[in-house]
Amino acid sequence: MVYDEALFQFSKSAEVEFLPWRVWISFWALVIAALVACFQGSFVVKYFTKFTKDIFASFIGTVFIYEALLKTAGVSNALN
Repeated sequence: MVYDEALFQFSKSAEVEFLPWRVWISFWALVIAALVACFQGSFVVKYFTKFTKDIFASFIGTVFIYEALLKTAGVSNALN
């Protein structure tokens, strides 16, 4: 959700149509995932630690909190 929102905002600023661009990004993600699966890239997962997962979760949580506060501030400014 955060990725799609950022991609949508970027596509508006770059004057690129969002949906075709999103389809191409998804297509390339599929190709890369298939290549990783073909070459058994999943063995790398054992090197990821709980710390890595916690850092990523903290980042996502921070982004959601920031977006919520930003939109709340926008609503309160619109009411004034």
